[in-house]
Amino acid sequence: MKKTEQKYQAFVQILKEELIPAMGCTEPISLAYGASIARKVLNHLPTKIVVEASGSIIKNVKSVIVPHTHHLKGIKAAVCAGIIGGNDDKYLEVLSQIDEKTKKEIDQYIEKVDFEEHFLDSSKVFDYIITVWNKKEYVKVRNRWQALAPTIGTQHRLFPVPMVEIKQNPHLQGDQNPGLN
Repeated sequence: MKKTEQKYQAFVQILKEELIPAMGCTEPISLAYGASIARKVLNHLPTKIVVEASGSIIKNVKSVIVPHTHHLKGIKAAVCAGIIGGNDDKYLEVLSQIDEKTKKEIDQYIEKVDFEEHFLDSSKVFDYIITVWNKKEYVKVRNRWQALAPTIGTQHRLFPVPMVEIKQNPHLQGDQNPGLN
């Protein structure tokens, strides 16, 4: 096949449309991207993070270094890097602008944030849900990587918080719905 052939040009165009630059292994970068979107929607620094991830995500993220961190590995490192230093406008290069000061902030945040990770029983091989909280508000993002267009679905909850939610989330304390009783 010659570079001047129409078929060759069609293949090149498909590759240009389908190949997306990623910084590092795509699983931790995907988590960092989702976490950066969650932080942006929440519009606050999360005080609690819960990550549910499929087995493939857990396996692949635990053994690779998250780019632009102090050689950190794992789900917590990827998510915290996305929250503190992520720029979701850069898509899968979400961590490309992290400097030394931000690396230190990531290290400090990892030590203090309330963080949980759980296995997500999903029919999708690479699937995750990241939920971030700040006081009485939370944002949940879900990887839609299996779809044709790689997008992150978001769900943002504000007041009033239903009693069912309050009972299911022990980190929510006090009157979550002032003036509604």
